[in-house]
Amino acid sequence: PPVSRQLLELVSSPRCLGILGSIPCKTYSPARYAPGDGVLVHSKPLRDVDHPTGIPGPDGQLPSSVVKSNATTEFLAEACERVVAHGGICLVETAPARGTHSAFPLPGRERHICMLDHPAFVRAAATIKAQTLHFDQCMTREDPHGTPQKKTVLFFSPNLASLVQREFALLMCDHPPGTHVSMLGVGDDGLPQSSQWETYSPDMNARLARCLVEGVACPSTSRAPQSAASAS
Repeated sequence: PPVSRQLLELVSSPRCLGILGSIPCKTYSPARYAPGDGVLVHSKPLRDVDHPTGIPGPDGQLPSSVVKSNATTEFLAEACERVVAHGGICLVETAPARGTHSAFPLPGRERHICMLDHPAFVRAAATIKAQTLHFDQCMTREDPHGTPQKKTVLFFSPNLASLVQREFALLMCDHPPGTHVSMLGVGDDGLPQSSQWETYSPDMNARLARCLVEGVACPSTSRAPQSAASAS
């Protein structure tokens, strides 16, 4: 599409110092694998370990939502490659894999994969020598009660490593059992429970912004990790 081509031209320019990427992750959502009651009746896995670009339907075709998601995924991965190629920085946020061989596996999601398992991101990771870091968004909430834990993964260029470590490495949930609500199921408004938690907290926004601003100013900046106690 014209807009995608224009954006790729822009990130290819040395004038583009960095990018922050996050795309809709519904086709990658681990909630699609959730066993038991309370999940969307029509929800089903759209990808798995054998089909990272999508599970074909009975007609042999991919669902339109997966086709669109693949195009967006491939665009973002290419944008990361292009900006890093001229010395820029990239930082991408997404939901992590919860399958058998993932860092944080969940029962019933043994075949789940995430956006970073898409061939375009596998290629980008190798090309730019990307690093990843997991954290829990509940640690960025002023009051974690009544919020989900929401495990998250960041994909970033090596020249952001020290800043991402400083801002996010210590944000691993240490809240007592019963603190968090589930992201599964449907709310009273008929929308998936997970939808209301798609917006970042102010503290998470601030941490992402610091990574970008300081990364552009001095990509090799190295500082001590910042504790979760500073969340506000």
